Amino acid sequence: MDGRGSHRRPIGRLTAAARALYGGSKPDAPFGAVIDTAAWQRLRPAIVARGWEQPVITGVKLAHTLIFAVLSSLIVWFAWSGLRGRWSRRMGLVLAAVGVEAAVITANGGRCPLTGVVEDLGAERGTVSDIFLPGWAARRIPHISSALVAAGLLGLAARRLARR
Repeated sequence: MDGRGSHRRPIGRLTAAARALYGGSKPDAPFGAVIDTAAWQRLRPAIVARGWEQPVITGVKLAHTLIFAVLSSLIVWFAWSGLRGRWSRRMGLVLAAVGVEAAVITANGGRCPLTGVVEDLGAERGTVSDIFLPGWAARRIPHISSALVAAGLLGLAARRLARR
């Protein structure tokens, strides 16, 4: 053994496999940066060559808006159900969806990967939350969402403790 312990080798292999799958080429890019993937590096020139930047930007922003709206409504529903003490299997699915979203954004250095895609295609701004939210709310979405999830979990815990 090299003193580091054998538990580090599988993690290193997993990271190397994930990087190979993702195809990141810039060492300073956040792990998981969509605009740094090998697939995006091949796809972008084809989009630009055909002059499809605006339709692709519109499509990605529409998808981004739908994802944002669905996840936001699920988080509000989770908080409401949790505060009422009503656990269901759907709440577990919501927690899983929120966890996946958080992992993707964290892996991308705190930004949604779709933001980078539309900015790389020439959009002035890639965010969609500022379209229909006041600026102060758009900047605090992670804080607001986290607080709502925590409120739902605390509500569930309080109801469970009250039953004992």
